[in-house]
Amino acid sequence: MSYLKDIQESPDTLKGLALSLLLMPFWYLTIFLVNHSLYTNSNFTILLTISFVLSVSSFAFTLSIAALLDNPKKPPDFILVAVFSVSMLWLWKVILLFIVYSMSFLFKKQLYLYSYIVIYFSAIFIMIIIALIINSRKNKRKNKIKN
Repeated sequence: MSYLKDIQESPDTLKGLALSLLLMPFWYLTIFLVNHSLYTNSNFTILLTISFVLSVSSFAFTLSIAALLDNPKKPPDFILVAVFSVSMLWLWKVILLFIVYSMSFLFKKQLYLYSYIVIYFSAIFIMIIIALIINSRKNKRKNKIKN
């Protein structure tokens, strides 16, 4: 029970990092399915490190989207934003993995892991750009109302 107490007393950023680690098995599975030669030829530690870096970085980019769309008057609960971010990343990861793995069966087209990562993060960067545009439009409206 002391582990649960430690988790409850830990800062929100540490809880968010722990939530982002829930994406690691999906990245590990992606490496296995998309680039099996990397999976068989690499050390377990290297695969875990790749999974960790990809999980944390995608989580950080998704949190930046939430920060851009944040209302400064009433900041949301960090844990709720983190859970939403991880859920959104899970959904995107599962959809993309299904499409890529189905393509290999249906069309005999193999997508490499690096291409998969580029597609995965491209969608996140597009969402960041959209969030930046929305944020700049909000700021312009606020400035017009003040003037």
